[in-house]
Amino acid sequence: MRPKTCWTPFILAITIILIWPRFLWSNESSETTQQFDIQMVVWRGVTDAETAFIKTVQKLGLAKTVPVWDAAQDINRLKTIKHQIAAKPPQLLYLFGTTVTLAFAGTVHRPETSLQHIHKLFNIVADPVGSNITTDYGPTRRNLTGISHTVPLPVQAKIISSLKVNNIAALFNPAEYNSITTLKTLKTYLDKNNICLTKFPIFNEQQYKARDWAILAQKLHKAKIDLVYLPSDSLVISHAQAIVTAVHNVGLPTFSATEAPINKAGALMGVISHYATAGHHAGYIAERILRHHTPIHTIPIATPKHYLFLVNKTSMRRLKYYPPIPLLQFAEFVTVR
Repeated sequence: MRPKTCWTPFILAITIILIWPRFLWSNESSETTQQFDIQMVVWRGVTDAETAFIKTVQKLGLAKTVPVWDAAQDINRLKTIKHQIAAKPPQLLYLFGTTVTLAFAGTVHRPETSLQHIHKLFNIVADPVGSNITTDYGPTRRNLTGISHTVPLPVQAKIISSLKVNNIAALFNPAEYNSITTLKTLKTYLDKNNICLTKFPIFNEQQYKARDWAILAQKLHKAKIDLVYLPSDSLVISHAQAIVTAVHNVGLPTFSATEAPINKAGALMGVISHYATAGHHAGYIAERILRHHTPIHTIPIATPKHYLFLVNKTSMRRLKYYPPIPLLQFAEFVTVR
């Protein structure tokens, strides 16, 4: 007769061993896969920054989808979007650019109070201090933080000075406050190097055609302009293809403060930081705010840690304009027409 075997404790022990890790895994997953309501407001469609931001928050498991509100460079549409978001606020609101950020957050002295309960994360703001969004690049002490993508103006001025130019034309939209403050500051640095910067306004209300840009290019040529500067200005960037074509047709080189006019519209060169890098960074800031509960008012404004001298090789050969060799040695080249 076989001895009696008590299987119950053994089976119980095996069951615990097999099931217990599942409990541990289940607890961990529920914490790291919590979804949040993240929405974004953009001014001129989705850029590389927003694409990178969405991919990052999806990779981090913060949100499966991120609804996008596009103002399409229409201030009235932006006001409508603002009311719609206020009616059903998200947990985090991503804001593209200075115009959108000012509309949703206001300034230091005149904050937008109707949306102050919403966590706001701005990105691609050229000059948050000059635009009075914040007093400095430290924590804003508001329900707001963000990223400035622009390479510091002293660095831009130094690069421009090395190009041995005397007269620069800057195209800008007077309705974009960041463009006004940026060009004012840039002018002070260029003045120290005896470089004249002349501002040429373009207007959002006007429907520009190729002929209009050709007339402007001839005007710049007659004014003996050596270099055309394209700031981080939404209207300029939107028309970059037509502007660059017209300006290059009269033999004038272009210098851009952002990458899109160079690698998509054929502008000659510029010292830039990648939009995508800013977008990825914004995604990780969102994680700190939503998942790790870092108080948003304690997070400093982020600025580019790395930037590069970007040259469009196709335009360089076409214009027969070659930047100084010391710059070319550290340049990154694109060949987009």
